[in-house]
Amino acid sequence: MTNIVGLSSCFQKEVMGTLIQNYFHNPELRLERRKRFYQKYGFTSNVEYGYGHSEIHFMEWIIERGALAPSCTGGSLWWSMVNLDMIYFSELAATFFEERKVDSFRIELEPVKAWLHYMRYPTVETWYQAHNKSIIYSYMQYVDLARRESKEEQLLINKVLARLLCAQVLAERKGDLLGKLGWYIANPEHSCIKWIIKVRALYPSCYPCLYERGNTGDLLTVIKKQLHFVLHTCIVKVIDELFIQRYLKELFIQASERMNLPELYQFVTDENHFLYPNIFVKND
Repeated sequence: MTNIVGLSSCFQKEVMGTLIQNYFHNPELRLERRKRFYQKYGFTSNVEYGYGHSEIHFMEWIIERGALAPSCTGGSLWWSMVNLDMIYFSELAATFFEERKVDSFRIELEPVKAWLHYMRYPTVETWYQAHNKSIIYSYMQYVDLARRESKEEQLLINKVLARLLCAQVLAERKGDLLGKLGWYIANPEHSCIKWIIKVRALYPSCYPCLYERGNTGDLLTVIKKQLHFVLHTCIVKVIDELFIQRYLKELFIQASERMNLPELYQFVTDENHFLYPNIFVKND
């Protein structure tokens, strides 16, 4: 981890060491810790976890599909480390926020700086900045782990990031009617994202990724499953193909500029194809 000027790197290692020791092999404890974090730093009273409402539901999905289980029992080391980093960055920022001894310009680790900014000025926009910077930083940190995932899982990993960036762009546009509608959909306080996560054609229920098209059971069950599949397929067409895939490169360029992360440029090709994890990452 990158050091913070004027602060002991031993303290940072202690924070991460504690997380690994107590939470690495226990996804449910991680979830409970995350809930406690947002009960304090969710900053809105509209829902229990404030701006963390959608993140909590997303984390529940990761746990349900088994991705945060220990890798020795079939879980994913990549998903586990990305999730653990999110907890580390935000809680390290919370420690600095509570102590009120650190200026943002003294922090070199960008995700921590972004979380501290969110805590000082909590809005939908600052939450997305902190959350997505953490995610992107971890994507780059764990490229080698991502390369161990199946091709289907790698595609899902890319799509999850693209949807996050799309939500951030929507959340930061509120000018016209369409912008206000997009802001409502992407607002992490609202239940729209929770509903989208339940679409199994977008977010499969098992790890590693296997997209489901249930076709077993009695005739009525089969019919219901097929109608469910058709509806979910339509949703995928609208979200992934109409709004995201068609403008993939532009989406990543916008996100790169908004968050000052030039590394995002290499995540997709000019022809709107995903490249991650086949990207070059400079090792400091």
